[in-house]
Amino acid sequence: MKIPLDRQSAKPVYLQISDRLSRLIKSGALPPRRKTPLHSLSGRDYPCEQTDGN
Repeated sequence: MKIPLDRQSAKPVYLQISDRLSRLIKSGALPPRRKTPLHSLSGRDYPCEQTDGN
């Protein structure tokens, strides 16, 4: 499962992911007690700029 992200959006990526997962659950596409497909949310699929925390 791929979750499309819009890097140009004013909406933070984490909210885009949360909203998409909520829609999938409400629509029944992601059934109750099914494990979240975290592998599809990996940095490999959605590379981000790394920061040093400063």
